Amino acid sequence: MNNKKIGIDVVDRRFKFLDTFALRVPGTYNHSIQLASFKKLDRGHFRYYNAELTDLNYSKVSRILLPRERYVVDIFRMMTRVRSEECLKFLEKNRAILIGAQGISLAWQESGNMFLFSGRKVSFDQAHALWVDPIGHHRVPFIDCCLGGGWRFSLGRFEDVWSEGDCLLCFRKRENKF
Repeated sequence: MNNKKIGIDVVDRRFKFLDTFALRVPGTYNHSIQLASFKKLDRGHFRYYNAELTDLNYSKVSRILLPRERYVVDIFRMMTRVRSEECLKFLEKNRAILIGAQGISLAWQESGNMFLFSGRKVSFDQAHALWVDPIGHHRVPFIDCCLGGGWRFSLGRFEDVWSEGDCLLCFRKRENKF
């Protein structure tokens, strides 16, 4: 697929485009309680749900989603081990909007079938906007499907290197109606 057709300007062999989907923020969306609502509505779909994925812990998000906004979400597979800083540079070069835990939870709710690719689906934010665990690691939210069914909503460490096969979510604002 031609990168220009999907709105991606930067070719980087460390990231391979897999798919894209449209995301419209529902009119009832409330950013301040998104993670609590997600947990209440969708917890039953998850074999593992990290208790630290709370609205309080992820309140410093770089970009707050607003009701009825439209996005395009591109999914890229990491073709090699990649550091978090390199992922952020790739996202920045491609005009991505960093929306962290709230964004990935909403994307799963609206397009869960797009998460069936193997590997963790990672939604980045700047390190200073991420929750810091008791030993000082900045925690990055991800969702992946478990072998045998079910899902896992958990946290990786910003300071670690991401694995080959993990997937990067690239949220971009869409002005067109859909």
